[in-house]
Amino acid sequence: MSSVIVLFVFVIIGRQITHVDGLGCNLGTQTTHFLPGEIIVNLMQENGFDKVKLFVADPRALGALGGSGMQVMAGIPNFMLASFASSPQLAQQWVSKNVSYYLSQKVDIRYVALGNEPLLKSYNNS
Repeated sequence: MSSVIVLFVFVIIGRQITHVDGLGCNLGTQTTHFLPGEIIVNLMQENGFDKVKLFVADPRALGALGGSGMQVMAGIPNFMLASFASSPQLAQQWVSKNVSYYLSQKVDIRYVALGNEPLLKSYNNS
């Protein structure tokens, strides 16, 4: 339900903005009802969004973004940062699976975000 509400808000905002160089939104997966990726991509495109940040490199979303022309920022969740810092091999495997593969599927991945506000005190210095 929360993803539907957030998407509805973005649709309303997208219709109100008449001149921008680009319009993007954040897409998370912490929801009880994840909409099919194709529906999300269509709604974003119909409302002028051309950029999206994925908090998690979710295969459902990445698969739907292939060939869409939307610019993508793929996120690495906070809980993965420590293991990547201690193992370059794990980081390379993640890039191969979540960036290189989807680039070959015509997903326009422009950036990789390392964590979501990982330096906040609420993460107990982890």
